[in-house]
Amino acid sequence: MSKDKNGAIYLCVLYCFLEIMVSTEIIYLVPDSFFSLLKYIVAAIMTVYLIYDIRHLKYNSAHIPVILCFFVAICTVIFARSLQIYSYLLILMLLRNYSFKEILRSMYIMLWAVFLFTVLMSLINIYPNIDHSRNGTDRNALGFGAPTLGQSVLLFLLLSHFYLSKKKMSYIAIALYFVLFSVMYAFTAGRTGFYLSILAVAVIVFYKLCNKAGFFNKFFSSNALCLVLVAAPFIFLIFSLILTYLYEIGLPFAVKLNDLLSTRLLLQMNAFNEREITLFGQDIVWMNEQGVYIGVDNSYLYHLFNYGIIVFLGALVLYSYLLYEAWRRGDICMLLILSIILLDGLVEPYMLDFKYNYFILCASSYLFAKKRLKQGYKNSLVFKIKLKRKEHTA
Repeated sequence: MSKDKNGAIYLCVLYCFLEIMVSTEIIYLVPDSFFSLLKYIVAAIMTVYLIYDIRHLKYNSAHIPVILCFFVAICTVIFARSLQIYSYLLILMLLRNYSFKEILRSMYIMLWAVFLFTVLMSLINIYPNIDHSRNGTDRNALGFGAPTLGQSVLLFLLLSHFYLSKKKMSYIAIALYFVLFSVMYAFTAGRTGFYLSILAVAVIVFYKLCNKAGFFNKFFSSNALCLVLVAAPFIFLIFSLILTYLYEIGLPFAVKLNDLLSTRLLLQMNAFNEREITLFGQDIVWMNEQGVYIGVDNSYLYHLFNYGIIVFLGALVLYSYLLYEAWRRGDICMLLILSIILLDGLVEPYMLDFKYNYFILCASSYLFAKKRLKQGYKNSLVFKIKLKRKEHTA
């Protein structure tokens, strides 16, 4: 990508930066309305930039799905009062000529800068360090809007580092992340996020240990596994609904699990009992009269209540598509990362949150670079393994 073409990626990085800043304690020093105004201005500039960028494109029937997606996104802006989906589509279109690694590398650097700055401002007491203590447990959010957020940001930094380095990621780097996760846990007491982060570390170590033996290459080349991967988002959704139902009927296992998950199942049950499910989403204030957060952290249900049925189904289809394309290209690291994100989605609302979860931006290169994608498949491990099988049976 030539330097004169980098305006799009600079705009997208700036927009994500503003989104992240709103979710830190800087809003107690600078009104969040200031960042929101800047965010809308940048979104407007991105829209103009996109219109200018595609002005020479000739309309054809292939553009209809994109137009429909933008129509739904604008509806969520109106009904849910959220730029999330509209901005996501904007970014996908603006970055359609970039490789995913180019996108990820820029976002990764920005996220590290924001993470370190936020934690530093908290440690030197520039940020107010809001009291998040619960049930007698001291919790410090380290400058982020919630104690669980910093842990999640660090998880996405680990996954980004892993994808950029893949098998070359050193054990020293992995050990450093393990230490950082432990330190974050000591401050935030975020059990679920910590356990998932350690699981991610374990998966990466296992990948490195088994990579030379070709275990993952053989495992992920299965057609049957491909079907499971494509169905995985829907399987996790069904699992979420079943757990919510089991808690509602008072099953002891579900009640115990609710305690381990910091009352997440209770909040999911309350959401179904107290909230409506709409077509294009709704502007929900997930806070009670005492200012206590009562939101749904499960990504599958969060998208359903906040963004409506259409975006909810679109999110599931999007992940199925990403998993299929990653499998088709033999991108084992992406498959592992997307699987971790789907699991994380059971307890955290970041499946469509592109300001942290940059892996959903790979849809840009998947959707808009078909020739490159086909060539990528011919060079993929899955293709080579299947070719060897055919040669062996011939």
